[in-house]
Amino acid sequence: MVVMADCGSSSGSGGSASKFTDGLRSACRTASSAASDLDASDASGYLHGARSIVSKEIDTTGALKAPKDQQAAFDDFSSNLDDQLSAFRKVAAVNGSGNQVAIGKAVTRLVKVVAAGDDLATSVGATRCVSIFDGMDLASLGAASGTTTDTGPTSTNVAGVDGSSVTWGPCTGETAPWVCGAISVPLDYTKPSGDHISIALNRLPAAVPAERIGAIVLNPGGPGGSGLDAAYGNAPGFPQDLLDRFDIVGFDPRGIGKSAPVSCDGKDLFADPSILTTCVATSGAELSYLGTTNVARDLDQIRVALGEKKLTYLGFSYGTAIGSVYADMFPQNVRAIVLDGSIDPAAGEANTAADPGGRTYTAQDFDGTTNIFLHLCDSTPTCPAGPDSTRVLNSVLRDVGSLPTNYFKGATKLTTDDIRQLLTTSMYSIEYWPLLASALGDAKQGDASTFAALISYLAFGYPANMSARPESNYTQIAVTCADFAERDAGFFCHPFPPTQEPIPAIATAKGAPPMVIIGTKGDPATPYQNSAKMATALGNSVSLTWEGAGHTAFFESACISDLVTAYFVKLTEPPANVDCPFLPGATTDKQLGDRIFGHTAMMSEAAQIEQILESKGDDPAIARCVSTKLAANGDHRLVVHELLGVDSPDLVQLRTSIEASCKAGG
Repeated sequence: MVVMADCGSSSGSGGSASKFTDGLRSACRTASSAASDLDASDASGYLHGARSIVSKEIDTTGALKAPKDQQAAFDDFSSNLDDQLSAFRKVAAVNGSGNQVAIGKAVTRLVKVVAAGDDLATSVGATRCVSIFDGMDLASLGAASGTTTDTGPTSTNVAGVDGSSVTWGPCTGETAPWVCGAISVPLDYTKPSGDHISIALNRLPAAVPAERIGAIVLNPGGPGGSGLDAAYGNAPGFPQDLLDRFDIVGFDPRGIGKSAPVSCDGKDLFADPSILTTCVATSGAELSYLGTTNVARDLDQIRVALGEKKLTYLGFSYGTAIGSVYADMFPQNVRAIVLDGSIDPAAGEANTAADPGGRTYTAQDFDGTTNIFLHLCDSTPTCPAGPDSTRVLNSVLRDVGSLPTNYFKGATKLTTDDIRQLLTTSMYSIEYWPLLASALGDAKQGDASTFAALISYLAFGYPANMSARPESNYTQIAVTCADFAERDAGFFCHPFPPTQEPIPAIATAKGAPPMVIIGTKGDPATPYQNSAKMATALGNSVSLTWEGAGHTAFFESACISDLVTAYFVKLTEPPANVDCPFLPGATTDKQLGDRIFGHTAMMSEAAQIEQILESKGDDPAIARCVSTKLAANGDHRLVVHELLGVDSPDLVQLRTSIEASCKAGG
C-alpha cells in the first residue's frame, strides 16, 4: 500500500529537538499507514477532535502560547491525544477501509507544535507524547513500505490551506524507481477546514540527481484522463535530457481514478443516458466541486507538496484548460508551462453569455483530419484503401452490416455507427492510420474482420485486456458539467447539481513568465487555430506549429520536443512562429504517404508483434524470428492481421510455415 502523511517540514535548534522531531515524523508516517484501515467517518471525527485540541496550544498567528503555559498545556494536549489514539486503535481493528489522509493531517498538527522549540521538546509532556506511538512497530512499517521520503511543503497561496507534504512509497503494479503518494486538499476551498479529499500522485525521480532541476507535472487531458496512467505510459517517450534533470510527476485530478473517484459502474452513458440520474444521485455533493478552477488549486497544492517554488507543467488537450487557468490564478508560481493541443480560451464565456451555445471546451474537426488521411492514402500505392479511398469508405459505411467478420474470434456483424466511431478514434494518431487503411482494404475485398479486430484493439489492446476498460464516460461528463453552468434538459448536465465555480474565459496571466503553446495543423480534437487564440489570451506566450496530424505533437515531433526540452531545461524561449515538419525529410504528399502507410509503419508493427508474442509466453528468440520473417515477407496486410489477431487463411498458412522455420533454427 502507498501511504501518505501530511507531515509538514519542521524546525528546531539543538540535537534533542532534531531527534525528537525525526521521531515524530516517523510516528506520523506510521499513524498515517495505520489509518488506511480506518473508516472515513471515524477518521473525520478524529481529525476534528485533534484540531480542537491543537487549537488550545496555538494563537491566531500560529505561534505557541507564552512559555509559562507550555508545560501544563502540552500535558493536557498529550492526555487528550492519547485518548484519541486509543479510540482510533479500537476503530482501526474492526474497519477494513478508510482514509489515510485524515489521520496524517491530524498528526501533522502534533508535529508542528512539538517541533517548535527545544524547551518544549524536552518537556515531560513532549516525552509522554512520543510514548503514544510505542505500540506501533516502526521497523515493520519500513520493511513493508520500502524507503520513503518526504517532500515539501513550501509556501501556499491558497488562503487558509496548509500545504501538504508527500510520503512516497512503492506503487502498486509498478517497480522502482517509480514511487507513489497522495496529498489532502479541501473539497471546497472556501471552507479549508471542511471535508478533504485525497489526490493521488506518482513520480519517476530524475535519472541524474546531481543535475536535477525540479519536477515536471503533467496532465493528459480528457477531461477524465488519469494522470497516473499518463505518467507511466508516456515517461519512456520523454527526451533523455528531461528524464535526467526532472522528476516526472502524474496526478489523478479530483473525481478521477484514485483521487476520490466518482463512478457510474463502467456504464456507457452516451449509449444509455437514462441511467445518468441514478449515477448523479449516488455520487453526491462532490460533483459540484470537480471543475477546472478547483483542479488548478489542487495543482498548486501539488507544487507545494513537491517542494517546488515554481511550477513546471506539461498539459495536453483538456490539460491545457488546467494549465491556462492555473497561469491566470497563480501567475507568480509559474516557472514554465507548455500547453499542447489547446482548448478554446473563450470556452468559459458560455457561463456568462445570454445564449450558452454548445457548452464545450472547443469545437472539433474530425472531418478535416479524416480528409488528410484519405488524401495521403490516395497519394501512395502502399495504402491498400487507395487510390480512391473516399469511395471505399463510403461503400463500407453503406454496406458494413452485410460484411462477414469470421476471422476475428468472437466478432459479430458491425454497424455504420461502429465504423464512424472507429474512424473518429483512428484520427487521434497517425500510428493508427495504416491499421485503418488495411481494414478498409480488406473491406474492399468483402471482409470486415480487420475492422472488428481494430475496434477491439483500440479499446482493449491485443491480446484483449478487458480489465483495462476505463471508468465510463461518466467522469468526462461530470467534469464538463462542473465547468459549465447551464442545466437545460437538452444537455447531459441537467441532472447534475449546480457547479460550485464554472470555468472562466482565459485572460492575460499578468506576471507569468513566457509560456509555450503548441498547435497541430491536423488536430481533430483541439483544432490548430486554438493555439494562436490561447497564446494571445494568456499573453507573453510563444506559439509552435507541427505540420502533422493527430491529437497533440510533443511525443510525435522531434522538432517540437527539442524546442520544449530547451525551454524546460534552460528556460530558453523558442523563436516565434516556428513550423516543424510533418515528417522530417518528407516534402511531398507521396513521400508522406509512403512513410505513413509503407515499410516504416510495417517495421514498427513488427516490433509490436514481437512484444505480443513474448507476452504470450513465446521464447524471445522465436518471437523475434517470427516477427522479422513476417515483415520480410513484405505483405503489410498480413503483418496487420498478426498485430490485431485476425486469423485470415493467408496469415494462418504463412505463420505456420514461419513458426516451423524459426523453431528449426532457420
